[in-house]
Amino acid sequence: MIKNVGALVAELKALRKGRGLDAPDLAARVGPGLRSAFDLDVDARPDRLREEVAERLRKLAGTLAPDQRDAVLVVYGLTPESAATRFYKERVTMLATGMDRDDRTAGRFIDKVLDLVARAALAPPSAPGGTCEDEAALPWRLTSLRTSVVLNEERPKVYETRRLLLMRDRIDRIDLDLSVPVTPAGVPPGDGFQFHVLHGATLQEEVRRSSTRRGYSLRLPRALPRQSEHEVFLRFTFPGHGAMWPFYVSTPALRCEHFDLRVKFPENRVPERVWRVAGVLPLEVQDPLAARESIEPDANGEVHSTFTGLVPNLSYGVVWSHEPAGRPGAGS
Repeated sequence: MIKNVGALVAELKALRKGRGLDAPDLAARVGPGLRSAFDLDVDARPDRLREEVAERLRKLAGTLAPDQRDAVLVVYGLTPESAATRFYKERVTMLATGMDRDDRTAGRFIDKVLDLVARAALAPPSAPGGTCEDEAALPWRLTSLRTSVVLNEERPKVYETRRLLLMRDRIDRIDLDLSVPVTPAGVPPGDGFQFHVLHGATLQEEVRRSSTRRGYSLRLPRALPRQSEHEVFLRFTFPGHGAMWPFYVSTPALRCEHFDLRVKFPENRVPERVWRVAGVLPLEVQDPLAARESIEPDANGEVHSTFTGLVPNLSYGVVWSHEPAGRPGAGS
């Protein structure tokens, strides 16, 4: 899949020029990558082709964060205001005005969003019971993740309920690989990081694969049949608040249908700003120019966000900052 992303992004960029989907030469601009990824009828009339492309773009945009979705709709002239424009630069300016950014920043943002659109278009289908070649080779995959990040205690804790779909018959053991990044001070997590299985399995073995990656072998209560589902309840304990970065994200290796995230902040240290990120590149989770949606903690200092249709190798979660807006490190 990944090797085709660049080619599809190039075709998406060609498609946004001029009047976007209202361009008179639309059929010539729809290249082989788009026809394949969007499952388009190559012999369709121009008006029907336009409808098919617009429908597919709207559907893909609907899987993104609100600001990313709006960018897709504006760029291709799929809103009443943007449909009245003649040039791509006009739509960039329109988006930049709404973002309160300059055109150059908006252009970079659009390019990042089109990368997400291409990855989503090329991702394996997520129909119930569907599999891809990568999944078929694995004994199980994650279908749902419910996470609670508790930061109002002396030692931060993360509770996870993982729902697994077993891809082979008579599975009685699962192996987890977990990344525990170095602390913001550059210190490996060390022995202060603890992992416990609370329900659904028993920890049999722990292996340090590197300074930041650990492997865990869990024994299930019994051998389970293929296509059955099973939940395990886990707890991660960090040595202190200095061991955690100001974000919590999930970056699935394979498709995941559902991710429910709750973060509880200390009452005396609720962040000045909190953002929801959905479908961003892992290295851009803390990038203030990356797509993000501002959210507000409730009266108890909690935030709650739900994600569906997670695309492999992209990050979904919550980012926060204790710096007021406008100060260095505060983000956008």
